[in-house]
Amino acid sequence: MNEKFSDMNKAPADAHYERDKDPERLKQISELINTPRRISMRYEGENIQLEYIEVPAKEKAEGKEKVIVIIPGFSASYIPFGNTVKELAQYMGDHRIICLSPLDSGNSSSLKDSSLEKMNEVYLKAFEELNINPDTAEATVVGHSRPDIITLDLARSHPVVIQHS
Repeated sequence: MNEKFSDMNKAPADAHYERDKDPERLKQISELINTPRRISMRYEGENIQLEYIEVPAKEKAEGKEKVIVIIPGFSASYIPFGNTVKELAQYMGDHRIICLSPLDSGNSSSLKDSSLEKMNEVYLKAFEELNINPDTAEATVVGHSRPDIITLDLARSHPVVIQHS
């Protein structure tokens, strides 16, 4: 294998990716992925709700909080991503893991006259509601299927909020 590429595949020296085996933590993760929450907000005169699941970090990382936000494809919800959230939470205990059901999906609201700009504004408001802000957090946002366009545009238009895409 080319040496240049083999170095790219090595985890950082301080990376630790061992599955959490603490029974209390595993129980907490299972309960949280089966207990959806809702963010409620007003946007352009509409009541908007986004359904989500969240597992907080087991341990506080030094510096800014590390957050992974997953936005599934449209017509999906957080439900098919429950096991993904569970796995991430078990292996990445220093990260807060959130999976937002996209607009128009699951129990999340529809958005009248939806556009990429409007969806981004709603997701940014959701990030504010979830206390994800550039002063205290580094967010990695993962968009599956169609939301990939949303996450790329969020990263492009708000690079201070979205650290990675």
